Amino acid sequence: MRIQTQTKITKWFLLLVLGFSAQFASAFQHYVGTYVGDGAYQDVMIYNCWNFGNAFSSNPAVGGHNYRFDQYYYGAPYMFTTSNNSYADYEDFAFYCGHGSSYNLAMGSGANVTNMPMGDAYAEFVTFFSCQTVVSAPESSTWWTPYCNMFKGLHMLLGFRSLASAAQTDIPFDYAARLKANWTVKDAWFSSISDERYWIFNPSMSDGSPYPGFASCVVGSGHYSDRLSSYGSDPAAGCGGMYNYWQY
Repeated sequence: MRIQTQTKITKWFLLLVLGFSAQFASAFQHYVGTYVGDGAYQDVMIYNCWNFGNAFSSNPAVGGHNYRFDQYYYGAPYMFTTSNNSYADYEDFAFYCGHGSSYNLAMGSGANVTNMPMGDAYAEFVTFFSCQTVVSAPESSTWWTPYCNMFKGLHMLLGFRSLASAAQTDIPFDYAARLKANWTVKDAWFSSISDERYWIFNPSMSDGSPYPGFASCVVGSGHYSDRLSSYGSDPAAGCGGMYNYWQY
């Protein structure tokens, strides 16, 4: 969250600001960034990133919060690791679409969640539209361990615990629409994936999961009900009190 302050000009001006503070206290500007992976099926990655981000191009208001499409890049590991404070962690909501594997984004030389300290700048919510990246309890009995290094104030990580869609779908449109309609972030993601599965009549993917795959979500302590319009202060760094939700 970025809050711009102003220098006091006169006592009268200060009183005026105080008088209207209750009305404008929640009117904050937030930012959305999207990052495209490389390799095969890149047209789909571009499609998903552009259409999700473009849904915020008019700087829509969600409650007292505005969300503007701010960054749109071909992804590189440094955008999530060594320079993330200028890229993915500079945005309040970061969205990646590309190849992935367990705990890992496969762009370029790859980026593992253990090397992504997110939330110590601005990021509140991160979504990885990638295969198997957001590992959950069915895949690992110690699923939380790599996330301990990632969550430095991050509220929520969303993605897939199975294979993800490699075709154009309505997921980016539906996800953005639900977020702007003030759904909880988790339910916006899970429901958008479930709706896509319904409309294409449940064909199976190569790993046995139904198309377009199973969603998963890692939530920092106390942030299960977060919406774009309202969420609490950043959770403490680390994985204490962390929760995991998944589709099956």
